[in-house]
Amino acid sequence: MSRKSYFHPVLTPEGKDYVDESQFSVNLSSSIHSSSQGDEVLVSCEWFLKNKKIRELIKSDEAKVILTAYCPDTMKRFTWELGENRIELVLPIGSVIGLLSLQVAVVASRSVGFFVPSGSNPEFGKSEFSLKEGAPLAISPEKNLFVITKQKKLLKMIRVQRSESLHPDIYEFVFSSNAITILMGTRIFTYWNLLNLDAAEKPHLFLSIYKDALVEALRTAVEDESIREYPWIQKLLNLVNGKSLLEMDQADYQKINQLVCKLLASKGVERILQRATED
Repeated sequence: MSRKSYFHPVLTPEGKDYVDESQFSVNLSSSIHSSSQGDEVLVSCEWFLKNKKIRELIKSDEAKVILTAYCPDTMKRFTWELGENRIELVLPIGSVIGLLSLQVAVVASRSVGFFVPSGSNPEFGKSEFSLKEGAPLAISPEKNLFVITKQKKLLKMIRVQRSESLHPDIYEFVFSSNAITILMGTRIFTYWNLLNLDAAEKPHLFLSIYKDALVEALRTAVEDESIREYPWIQKLLNLVNGKSLLEMDQADYQKINQLVCKLLASKGVERILQRATED
């Protein structure tokens, strides 16, 4: 941030408004928490500020530290006021898909008539400034995170394709290095499409077709070493915590089925039961 943007010095990592040892640094990360309601995005934030005068403004409540989060895909924007310690914030279910832009700033919480910065560049000339409410005092670089919820990760492994050569009421699986392909006859494809487009009915796919696909994928990985190194197989094994499956001499269907049922519970059984209680 330069003098061209503001008439007072603003502390940034790349800027030259301060020439002493002043510092404003931020650590940001995200994680996913799954429940019967869906996948929540959690954002962890920790900030560090080294500048006596700006800290005095924060201590006197004349300035505050804020975190802004914006998801361009959903057009949702959130702002929180931060305290001194590491904080974890929860974004509403469905508010984040894909790119999440995060930025932390110190801003004036009200008009400040007399601000004397310490360590500012002599090019600013006078040593005191008046600040309007919301005026920035320190700004972190914007950090972009790409958030993929567990459901998106699962569905990213699977692609569905209609097949005229199959019996209308059956489906079968093809495992390639890129994905699990579910080939469907014409009637089962119509059935899948109807459920996939209906939010109330879609959870049934996780109890049936998708479960079958993941169980068969893990069974095949146990018995066929040639597909074990596929990236999506490795992700699937991590999701079900099933690395030990590859140590089996032959596939244990019951164990594999149980692991997949647990993985898909929040997307299938739990959502159906939750909807039933709401009704």
